[in-house]
Amino acid sequence: MKAISFGVKTGNGHQVSTRIDEYGIEGHLSKDEIIYSPEQPENATFYLKTGYVQLVNQEKCITRVVGPGEFFGDRSIFHSKKVYTQALSNIEYVRVDEQSFSQLMYSNVKLATDIITSLSKHSIFLNEKQNLFSLMKELYAHIKKGNSVKLLLMNWKMNKVSSPCCN
Repeated sequence: MKAISFGVKTGNGHQVSTRIDEYGIEGHLSKDEIIYSPEQPENATFYLKTGYVQLVNQEKCITRVVGPGEFFGDRSIFHSKKVYTQALSNIEYVRVDEQSFSQLMYSNVKLATDIITSLSKHSIFLNEKQNLFSLMKELYAHIKKGNSVKLLLMNWKMNKVSSPCCN
């Protein structure tokens, strides 16, 4: 498997590379498999290598699609009794558990901060009421990353029409 490296500039301008797979375990799941849920919590952060996952707030019926190259997770500070994550396609990921994340925090503060920021943004999105502007921002972010807009729009349509959390 290809190693995933993140370049971070130090104060003196040198590039330092951190391989996320040094801190985690690679895994894969098939489409529609649940990654974590309130019934099966994971105190871990995930880096999505390939595929797409859906973060779902069952209580507010809000979803967010996460694509390749993004972090998501169920760390203790963001754990929710109403959020689950499901694979929208076959996925490959790197799972970083709590102990490994602590090591990462000391060896690469910038990357750890980026991961926590990503988890925070997901948590805020899933807990706030969505409007047209926030959905367009989400759509633009996917276009900017080169992700499948078709998958995102299909996910929105499915949740409007037949989401199990809204019935």
